[in-house]
Amino acid sequence: MNIPAKAPPLLWLCAILLTACAAPAAPPPDAPQAHPLHIQYPPELRPLLPELRTCLQNLPMLSPQMEERALTRLEPDAADLTLWWGEAPAQAGFALLLGYDSLQVAASPRSDADALDTLQVAALYRGAAPPEGESTSDAPFQVWTYPPGHPFRLQFEAGLLDGAPTTTLARLAPHPQAMRAALEASPQAVGILPGLWLSDSLHTLPTDLPPQPVLALAPQEPQGAARNLFACLSRLKRCPHSYLCFTKANISTNQTIHRFFVFHIALRISNSRNLTRRFFIRKLLLKFR
Repeated sequence: MNIPAKAPPLLWLCAILLTACAAPAAPPPDAPQAHPLHIQYPPELRPLLPELRTCLQNLPMLSPQMEERALTRLEPDAADLTLWWGEAPAQAGFALLLGYDSLQVAASPRSDADALDTLQVAALYRGAAPPEGESTSDAPFQVWTYPPGHPFRLQFEAGLLDGAPTTTLARLAPHPQAMRAALEASPQAVGILPGLWLSDSLHTLPTDLPPQPVLALAPQEPQGAARNLFACLSRLKRCPHSYLCFTKANISTNQTIHRFFVFHIALRISNSRNLTRRFFIRKLLLKFR
């Protein structure tokens, strides 16, 4: 309010009273607080990070805290979301099936290993010499595996070697990314890779190892924005080198959440030692992919 300098005192008094009685300006609305979300993932599932980040970009209300941990050191009950390779652990309160993946024995296209069959691959990992006439190179095969105790090595030895140990001459890669680099660098290298890490620069050898589930775990049923994140993950698609082919993005959120509950119930049954029951449960789960 502009008042002339020579205005009467009464006018000044009125101006002061009006200013004092004016309603205070409303405070600006509080900005929405981002919800922190602790996410764990192993290096074995790094190929899924682009899809995960795509989902997070569409959920700005979430503030993700990403943590990479060894597959054997993941704690599903201590994180809001855990990406998991293999059967769900006992401490998983909630699990979403993203797809299936399986271990493959891979080699460079320049390798002589293409002629090996399943039994010969197994013999190679037990330390046997290459079958006569199968190698046209003077250099022997380089057998690669993972450190002792790694889930990939344990499954490979149980499934292909009938529980026998891998030869002590095998070279060690700490994770699939290092394994793939070793296979691409050496023409005679032979190593174990999950389908997620296969590339067109590598050939696969016959192994017939059973597929394993790839899961998104949570301590309990997700709620709010976290629930939407799980729904987004289930709608993504990744192919072609593994069974991990996500459903296309034309499925509604309600249908996705329904799949959550189907898998959550079937998960407990599928952990049974009854192989027949496990087989039929897996077929049921595939219908919801």
